[in-house]
Amino acid sequence: MEKKTQKSLIIISSLVIAVLLVFLIVSHFVVPRHAFRNKNFIAKARFVSAVLGKMLDLKENQKAKLNKITSEIITKVKNIRGKRKHIRKTIINQFKNDKVDIKKVSEVIKAFINNRVEDVDFFVQKFAEFHSMLTKEQRLKLMKKIKKMSGKRFRFHR
Repeated sequence: MEKKTQKSLIIISSLVIAVLLVFLIVSHFVVPRHAFRNKNFIAKARFVSAVLGKMLDLKENQKAKLNKITSEIITKVKNIRGKRKHIRKTIINQFKNDKVDIKKVSEVIKAFINNRVEDVDFFVQKFAEFHSMLTKEQRLKLMKKIKKMSGKRFRFHR
């Protein structure tokens, strides 16, 4: 009986390993690759800024304005991420206690949510600045590109 048990154990383990290898190979080749996969937010923002500059044939003063807007957005996003880390630390610290301080956690999360309303105003203002610096032809060109690309981001998930 021991030989049958050992043989069946070897067969089952080899089948499991084979299935895992097939899964890894298939997932490696089937998963769509994206230009941003290994880039952080700052690299993505600068990349998009450079692509917009080339695609819309921006003049030097327009490129300078776009770079300024991009830098301001990067700073704002870093600030937002710092606030999220603070919320995470607050919640993690609550696990150390015997009882959750509901008031403290609630205050931290409410402050974060209230700041999000201000953040929306900031991003809308930056969108308006970007819009105002473009010529009519550049806006039309960008609008056509956005229409063409809309819905393509999630095409693999539908």
